[in-house]
Amino acid sequence: MRSLGLLFGMLTGFVYTAAQGVDASDLMRAALQLAQAGDHPAALARMRDAAELRPTHPAYLYNLACLQSLAGEREAALATLQQLSGFGIYTPAAKDSDFASLADETAFQESTARFEANRAARGQVEAAFPLVHQSGLIEGLAWRAATDEWFFGDLHHRCVWRRATGGPPTRFAVEDAVSFGIGGLVVDEKRGLLWAAGSTQKVTSGWNEAIDGQCALLAFDLNTGALRHTYPVPNDGRVHATVDLTLATDGAVYLSDSAAPVIWRLVPGGGQLENWCEDARFRSLQGLALSTDGDTLYVADYALGLFRIAVASREIEALSARDTTLIGIDGLTRHGNALIAMQNGTNPFRVLRIEPDAQNAVANVTVLAAAQPAMVDPTLGVATDDAYFLIGQAGWDKFSAHKTQPQAHDCVVLRIGL
Repeated sequence: MRSLGLLFGMLTGFVYTAAQGVDASDLMRAALQLAQAGDHPAALARMRDAAELRPTHPAYLYNLACLQSLAGEREAALATLQQLSGFGIYTPAAKDSDFASLADETAFQESTARFEANRAARGQVEAAFPLVHQSGLIEGLAWRAATDEWFFGDLHHRCVWRRATGGPPTRFAVEDAVSFGIGGLVVDEKRGLLWAAGSTQKVTSGWNEAIDGQCALLAFDLNTGALRHTYPVPNDGRVHATVDLTLATDGAVYLSDSAAPVIWRLVPGGGQLENWCEDARFRSLQGLALSTDGDTLYVADYALGLFRIAVASREIEALSARDTTLIGIDGLTRHGNALIAMQNGTNPFRVLRIEPDAQNAVANVTVLAAAQPAMVDPTLGVATDDAYFLIGQAGWDKFSAHKTQPQAHDCVVLRIGL
């Protein structure tokens, strides 16, 4: 048995159902251990329970299909693979010995052909402009419509870059004044500020263990780049990682925390961040976007999918999608009544248009782009009236424990028409 658990390390979601006291990842882990011991029927029973909690999670469905096949439930395994291949993602099922008994089945061949077809490029993506010879880690992106200026958050160099129309990027807010790596950005024209999510990670210049996990919301002067305010994430004994944010029309700023299950908020005129919403279900919070009326906050959890939170009551509801998965979403932004999502936690990388249904917890999803060669290492993006712009190659692959000062690389900002 070569590949059981192949996808377990990718997007291993955490789900806790309070009424049942069940952890889906524990169920899957138990299933894989039983399978390794050769008890396929018992392993399948555990895996079924896990997949019921995560019905659109690729890792859970793939391992369910493996165990169905090994337990001799051929038709069930074929049906699960058919469902998974319809998600528009790729898995190496054709090369997996767990499915050897299904190799001659027409339904299996159709599913594996669809998996392969899902690797083909879709949509239209064009290069908007380059950021040449970057030695940093470009994570955040914002556009100032009033001046047609672009801003870029650098997690490594602890700075913001600014690019005027047609010109090269220049340092806007420099590391001498900033002690945090800069992630997501948002322009606040009304208040003359550029809001930034700041965090201290191993990729951040000057990192050491004493400051690991320190984070803050930063406010820069939109014209001069001067650091106007720093709002630290409270020291509660936990490691934090705040890399994305969104702005409400009343001036409130919401900041997601991918290390602790918290969404932080700064109220208009406030002096410190508040723990606005914390929930044990959250595993790795990423992009946020508010609805047009401001009544709903949408937030992506990298391991779990998409949630919506009623701003007034803070009630949380998980959203699902028809015939696809919302796992692995990083950047999230609103365009009209729809959400544009950068899904870099699936194979292939995709840009999605998500239309939430106000009446239920199901969203309609359209793939705007997928498997595009220019989307090498995509991260956050921003929507204008007629296009979605995103970072095509952030530079995460340039950093590791042995490469803290990587060679310069070209980072391209990509454009997708909306």
